[in-house]
Amino acid sequence: MPVTSGFDYHLAMRMIRRGDYIEGVRAVLVDRDNAPKWSPNSLALVDKALLDALFDEDGLPPLC
Repeated sequence: MPVTSGFDYHLAMRMIRRGDYIEGVRAVLVDRDNAPKWSPNSLALVDKALLDALFDEDGLPPLC
């Protein structure tokens, strides 16, 4: 598996563990109100620490 595909997989796993994924599922599939309440609720409020944690490659388990 190419390195980029492996990193994409790990990034996806990190994203679905965040509350925003569950909130998006709730808004679209459960309540169908299409009004998710994101956290943070604005792109301007996304801080570097959050992005660093999501994209950190240290400690990732091997895929094979």
